[in-house]
Amino acid sequence: MKIEPYVESMAQDVCAIWYDSFESAGLSHDPDTSPETLQVRLAQEIAGGWHVYAVMDSGQVLGFLAYDPAKRYLNQLFLARTAQGRGVGKALLDFAKTQMPKGFRLRTHADNRGAQRFYERERLVRETTERHPRYGHLTHIYKWR
Repeated sequence: MKIEPYVESMAQDVCAIWYDSFESAGLSHDPDTSPETLQVRLAQEIAGGWHVYAVMDSGQVLGFLAYDPAKRYLNQLFLARTAQGRGVGKALLDFAKTQMPKGFRLRTHADNRGAQRFYERERLVRETTERHPRYGHLTHIYKWR
């Protein structure tokens, strides 16, 4: 298992994981969201400042993260279902901590209990609950440091 910088050839796998992660957590997507629309969004976000890395194992993408170091914000952290419970999420979160050592914030869906347990176990602190700026659902904001 190795964390590698995102390259465009990973787009399909990364966006499939991104899309599936909502469903694996029991959440629903905005009606306009698809793996293809996420690929378009990913390219736009990278152009806007996101840094993206993927966890690779034997040529397979197991998960990814996207962060904006200028804003000290962890924008995305998603895993393939087969990677859950194997330390992949912790590896990605630890990587984010090395990339933003002064701290960062992240947002998670208020109904995603698994993500909340994970972040709290990893000593992130829930600061507040607010509506997602793009989709309007309730989210919890977590802070590291």
